[in-house]
Amino acid sequence: MPRLGGTLWLGLINGGQSKWPIDADRIEARYTGSAMAYIIHDELIGSGELQLELLHQRP
Repeated sequence: MPRLGGTLWLGLINGGQSKWPIDADRIEARYTGSAMAYIIHDELIGSGELQLELLHQRP
């Protein structure tokens, strides 16, 4: 599984519209020392936001 092992593919969908988060109107990214935190704003989400916190898991 090249490029797919350990990769999460997440998309934004609202009604008949969709897009990848990388194409969102605004993305805030922060590294907190043990995790990456993202706050995503886009017209598909409306006045809300999507907050993600991604943690690394050691084998």
